[in-house]
Amino acid sequence: MASEKSFELKIRTFLSFQGAWHIKYWGGGVCTVAGVPDILACIHGKFVGVEVKAKDGRPSMLQIKTLERIRQSSGAAVLLYPDEEDFFKEWVKSGCPPDSAWYRKNIDMQKKWEERLKHDD
Repeated sequence: MASEKSFELKIRTFLSFQGAWHIKYWGGGVCTVAGVPDILACIHGKFVGVEVKAKDGRPSMLQIKTLERIRQSSGAAVLLYPDEEDFFKEWVKSGCPPDSAWYRKNIDMQKKWEERLKHDD
């Protein structure tokens, strides 16, 4: 968990230096909604949800479905692992284009997680 929190702080610091508005969302509490991405941001005028995971972190089905709902609402939604950090940073710096190869690959990864989680039930 500590590695996930330090990675998340690194991403939030990067977003601050990029001039993005962002908040850390703590889900699962009494007055919060579960499944909401760790970081909610407005980057270059675009709504972006970022679910941060440690190297071996596993998303929940609710997190995957929430990322999908964000995309369906014309936002961008990323499942971010440490080995994708540099690609994420370049994607942000280039304006978060929805047609970038990295972003399309990230969406494909999310879909693979969804299939895997369905079979684990």
